[in-house]
Amino acid sequence: NRFSLTENKATYKIGFYKPLDKFPSKQFSLTKTSKKVDEYTTREDNLSLCNEGETVDIECDMDRNYNDRYIVYSSTYEEIGELPSSAETFINENEYKKITGIINNIDTDESGKTKVKVTIYLLK
Repeated sequence: NRFSLTENKATYKIGFYKPLDKFPSKQFSLTKTSKKVDEYTTREDNLSLCNEGETVDIECDMDRNYNDRYIVYSSTYEEIGELPSSAETFINENEYKKITGIINNIDTDESGKTKVKVTIYLLK
């Protein structure tokens, strides 16, 4: 956005976006949420700061055995878990430029472990 008094002119940038429900999507339960991020923090600690409806980022990372794994990050870019291996098939069957997601459900089971469901969207 720009405004110029000398030119008596205002310029605005406008973006048009497609609703997420127009893109290929699928819901997955996060895995490896209890994994340590550093000496003091686990992914589950980071999850405790998340809310249902929050947008998350997903990035592909290669493990030591050269297998793709999809790490899920909160809106504050903290690791909160991984997508299960079944997500790789869904992701590879679709053309996409970016993967994003929304936290659908956060719950705690009887043992106190946090369970999270995320819908991922493959953006074109």
